[in-house]
Amino acid sequence: MPAVLRKVGARGPKLRERLPRRSSLRAVARVFNIKMDVRDAVLDDAAEIAYIYNHYIATSHAVFESEPVDSDEIQRRIILAGTEGMPFLAAQKNEHLAGFAYAQPFLRDPAFDLTAEIRVCVRPGLLEQGVGTALYTSLIERMRSRGFKTLIALVAMPNDAAARLHEHFGFRDAGRLEGVAQKFGRRIDIDCRQLAL
Repeated sequence: MPAVLRKVGARGPKLRERLPRRSSLRAVARVFNIKMDVRDAVLDDAAEIAYIYNHYIATSHAVFESEPVDSDEIQRRIILAGTEGMPFLAAQKNEHLAGFAYAQPFLRDPAFDLTAEIRVCVRPGLLEQGVGTALYTSLIERMRSRGFKTLIALVAMPNDAAARLHEHFGFRDAGRLEGVAQKFGRRIDIDCRQLAL
């Protein structure tokens, strides 16, 4: 039994009953509701953001890029978001980043100044533990407070977790672009999700 669970077990049978039989540090984190802070990303976050992002670049069609990015490129994107008046957020859970989210101009024509595209990316191993929800809650509130009227999310399909996340926040289905993306040698459909603020 891992030391952390032996220590937990010493606190009594009630707490032990709340722990799942298949113990893991993730399960312990859920029982103790370990705090997660959502904050503005800083340049020192770039290495961890690159780690998270590169995992999905290499393994998933949910991220559209196909080449790894380094810390310098992530720093450039954080700075660019700031100069464009767009939030770039990080979720801190214990000593590591649990994920990040950001907004970017939907289209750069002035007619779309009150519309933005938003994206979220969660650290591998922390999916469906509230990280994406915490990041989107903060990101959407910031976009609302800055006067944006519409948020767009482009979701590579199939992606059930992303579909559930956007439904949770009230995004409506604004249509599907069939076969417009390509990754891993196959064509990918993109669902457009839209939220009126």
